[in-house]
Amino acid sequence: MYGQGVTETPVALQGAAALAVMDSFHNKFPDKIHVTSQKYEGRIDKMAGTVVDINGIPISLLLNINGSDGGIGPNEDNEGNTAIGQKGYLMNSLGTDAVPNIIVESKAYIPDLSKEIIGSTFLFRAQEGVDNINIAKALAEAASSRNIPYILKTDSLPLLKGQLKHATISFAEKIVALGEKLSSADSSDDKVSIIADMAKLISEDAGGISFMSNSLHDVARSAGIMPGTASVISMLVPADYINYWKIPVSNSEDVELYLELILLAVPNMYNGYKNQH
Repeated sequence: MYGQGVTETPVALQGAAALAVMDSFHNKFPDKIHVTSQKYEGRIDKMAGTVVDINGIPISLLLNINGSDGGIGPNEDNEGNTAIGQKGYLMNSLGTDAVPNIIVESKAYIPDLSKEIIGSTFLFRAQEGVDNINIAKALAEAASSRNIPYILKTDSLPLLKGQLKHATISFAEKIVALGEKLSSADSSDDKVSIIADMAKLISEDAGGISFMSNSLHDVARSAGIMPGTASVISMLVPADYINYWKIPVSNSEDVELYLELILLAVPNMYNGYKNQH
């Protein structure tokens, strides 16, 4: 949804719809699906989890919903497999914190990578020497076995302490510079132009610094991935898709592909985990 609280109503509606879906599953299976009850101040965050048996392999499932009250901006300290507050207790009760994790993200447009593809392409990410890269490789092997396009990145999630703090400072400096220009502006034309620049900056760039606490980002990075525990799966869209649709939207065919790849990769992950323990 567009921007850092620039269009609050549709973002709040999106959050309400997500919470309603979670609530529907919980009401249908109250004994099997466990939901956190803690209210995070200023956030709508809620998590649900369960354990399912797939071909004799127990698989923990965790669903995160992150967002600010009123749709005023992204606030995602609870994303990925970070274990904060009740989310951490839920992960522990499901065993999610003790086994390899696949962090599932939706469709995305990443200009540098999307320009290299001609259709929807899976992206598997894990930082070499930091994350559980074997999971990313298992996903890549699964994609190869089905001739499904994919990109494997082992250098896109580095541990760079202070990165988000510096980005936040840089963003603030741009806002201050525009504020100073506005304070000395006289003509309506100048004021409108400066405010338009501020609106563009806030709506397009602010989410990149507000979405996570600086200290957490130093460890979990943008994907909310705790070192040594996981890899990330998402789906890239090409430039012509984003030019037409503007916002990537997952459909049922995408979901089926995600499931196919994950279910193909899980047995190898499971066998590797058993051999290590």
